[in-house]
Amino acid sequence: MEGLGACPRCRGSVFRDRDHYGPYLECLMCGYLENLDDRALRFEEAMRSDHERGLFDRERPVVISG
Repeated sequence: MEGLGACPRCRGSVFRDRDHYGPYLECLMCGYLENLDDRALRFEEAMRSDHERGLFDRERPVVISG
């Protein structure tokens, strides 16, 4: 989510920057901010929940009907 039309609020231009709190994305049009550390945490939580639901379980047998 970076570049022209990438803002989820106004579809404005978003650029990446960093301050003493860490990296973030900011919209030039409306000022929307999103901490990139928060995005990484949400992605990690989604992957963990998928694993807990068994979506990445490699030991599950595969049934091929024919």
